[in-house]
Amino acid sequence: MSVKNLHPALEAKNGRVLRVIGVCRISTEHQDERSLKDQESLLRQWVKEHWNGEVEFKVISSRGSGEILDRDELIELEREAASRKYDLVIAEDLARICRRLQANIFCESCEDYGTRVIAINDQLDTGQENWRMNGFFATLRHETYNRDTSQRIRRSQRSRFERG
Repeated sequence: MSVKNLHPALEAKNGRVLRVIGVCRISTEHQDERSLKDQESLLRQWVKEHWNGEVEFKVISSRGSGEILDRDELIELEREAASRKYDLVIAEDLARICRRLQANIFCESCEDYGTRVIAINDQLDTGQENWRMNGFFATLRHETYNRDTSQRIRRSQRSRFERG
């Protein structure tokens, strides 16, 4: 099987098995739980397309706001990344990990641990020199989307209330 080019290429610390943490998150209990499995499928497929070898895949899946920094799943993710056992942390986007500047701080910590972070939709890859700029723009963009979504929900609720 041929793999898609990725610069730099993925590397396993042990030279054989790529150890990956996949991060999947939805924000509220009203969101469809199937979205978590959809995210996981995307992450597994991406790794399969970019690594031609054995993979050990751990998934940290949660439901809760990315703004809450003491979520059990985020604490678990930070602990696992700090263990230095993993080669890659991957998520659909940076906001699946957490929000605001804390997401960039997490990426910097992973860089210190020798663990690469890839946020697919944000085109963020800590294996590339430009990752910090991408991270800052991604967190800004996610914050804007969050605000826009909040305003849309309030507008819809107000309209429904006014219509009875």
